[in-house]
Amino acid sequence: FCHLQCFWSDINGLFAATDEIKDGSIQTNELGKCMTKLGFKFTETQIKYMYKMADADGNGTIDVEEFASLLLFTHYCEKLYAIADEDGDNKVSIAELKKFLPHLGIPESRKDIDDIFKQFDEDKSGDLQYEEFVSIVMKLLFTDNDVVSKNIDKLVNLFKELDTDKSGQLSAKELEAGYTKMGFKFNAKQSKFISKIADANNSGEVDFEEFCHLYGFLTDVKTIFQQFDTNKDGIIQIEELDKCLKDLLFHFSPQQLKFLYKMVDSDKNGKLDFEEFTTLLLFVHVCEKLFAIADTDGSNTVSIEELKVFLPFLEVKASDDEVKKAFTTFDEDKSGALSFEEFICLVMSLTFKQIVLKQLGCVMQTCSACISESYQLLFLSLIH
Repeated sequence: FCHLQCFWSDINGLFAATDEIKDGSIQTNELGKCMTKLGFKFTETQIKYMYKMADADGNGTIDVEEFASLLLFTHYCEKLYAIADEDGDNKVSIAELKKFLPHLGIPESRKDIDDIFKQFDEDKSGDLQYEEFVSIVMKLLFTDNDVVSKNIDKLVNLFKELDTDKSGQLSAKELEAGYTKMGFKFNAKQSKFISKIADANNSGEVDFEEFCHLYGFLTDVKTIFQQFDTNKDGIIQIEELDKCLKDLLFHFSPQQLKFLYKMVDSDKNGKLDFEEFTTLLLFVHVCEKLFAIADTDGSNTVSIEELKVFLPFLEVKASDDEVKKAFTTFDEDKSGALSFEEFICLVMSLTFKQIVLKQLGCVMQTCSACISESYQLLFLSLIH
């Protein structure tokens, strides 16, 4: 967890330096000064909007967790901005924004996007600068596209119905019944895997807030599934999966893609349905967290020595020869180090799914210390 610990230490230091009056919270003017020091050029109006959106509990102040979430969000927006800015001119046109919308799970044909663009094009240049782009992404993701708030009454009633023992928590068995009522058909293994991820605080059960985030995530995945199911047959073909993963900035080789496809095809019918597709996206997300832990030197690759150190974290007992054999097999480019794509195939090859489940709660709980659950939902939905 060294990277997460270093991140949290840096955030605490920056928060303390930004909190000028030492009241344990960040005020609007303090946030503006911080963003300027970090090299951003947000206007006063943009800062106020960001402040309001980052105030997750609505108490009118930003605490250290909300501050961390906001900084992570701006970092991810830099990557999203690079994707949206197709011609590389360091600005995003209305045409580029419309083409980019599917990356956020929003239809390219959305009718009000021109009006939203004009609203956030603060300097009226006809293009979005980075700071304007951050504000518009916030609006699209956390207000207009909030399926949870739009269905909150339905979710309250469903949660109460599923909570048969009236404990205020959903057990794995109760949650499994919920998938059926929500129209999903996860098998026992898929249900267990998804339920473990939903249990963000690793309590062994899912509370209402976690249930709402799970509902939002599954809705987002359904949107992605429908977007890439181009022939609308209810199945993701391998060519469609390839396009999906590339759009999400993963670069699996043809051999790796076939391997992933085969591994998550639980009914072995040569096709991926929605439930299998969801399992794959979740597994990729989990492996991103595991990869960050394994990559101790921050090189964006995992060496064989790092792999040997990492395996005990997953309670994997393997001899040096076994580790070397697995490493050599999946080091496809023979570079002597595993890229993320090679790493995830190795994890799957050793049938780590059940092993990962033992440690998954710990991984997600540590991540929760740095990222509020609302922003975890964003990262999950983008799988980036």
